[in-house]
Amino acid sequence: MAKPITRTTKPKKRWFSVIAPEIFKHTEVGEVAAAEQNQLIGRTIEVNASKLTDSPKDQHRKLVLQISELVGDKVKTTVKRTFILDNYIQRTSRKYKEKFIIVPTLPSKDGSIKMKVLVMAVKKLHQKVRATILHNMTASLTDKVAKTTIADLFLPSTLERISGELKNEVKTIYPIEKVIVWKTEVKK
Repeated sequence: MAKPITRTTKPKKRWFSVIAPEIFKHTEVGEVAAAEQNQLIGRTIEVNASKLTDSPKDQHRKLVLQISELVGDKVKTTVKRTFILDNYIQRTSRKYKEKFIIVPTLPSKDGSIKMKVLVMAVKKLHQKVRATILHNMTASLTDKVAKTTIADLFLPSTLERISGELKNEVKTIYPIEKVIVWKTEVKK
C-alpha cells in the first residue's frame, strides 16, 4: 500500500519597507519580501543614487545599502558601498590615452574605507610624472578622508568635491583631464 503524501507548507512572505540612512533623510527606497523578520538582517539592496538625492546627474552612481535593524514593518539600512556603473566609466574614458587607478585603504574619523580612484589624461605620461601624481594624490586623499566621516563619504556631492580637489592639486605637476572616485567601500 502506498504511503500518504505529506506536504510541508512554506510560511507566507511579508513585505517590509526599506528606509534609507539618515544622510539621505530616511526616505523610503522600496520594499523587500521575507517570511521572517530575522532573515532580513545583513541583506543588501542596490539603489540608484538619483532616487535618493533627487538629482538626475547621479543616475550613473549606485549605492549598496545593508539592512541593519528592524522597526515594525520597516527596516533601517546603512550604506555599505557605492560605485559608478561600468558603462559610464567606459564611455568617459574612451578618449583618454593615459588611465591609471589608485586603490588605497584609508582611515576616516569613524572607521576605515577603501576607495578606487580613476585618473585620466589625454597624453601618455612619463613614469616619473605618473609616480609623482600617484604619490601626491594618495597623500591628499589620506588627508581629505581623515577629516570626514564615513557617512559623508557616501554622498555623491562629497565624492564629486574630492574628485575636483584632487584634480586641482596636481595641476602644477601635469594637467590631468579627469579624476573620478569610482568605488567606495567600508572596511571593518
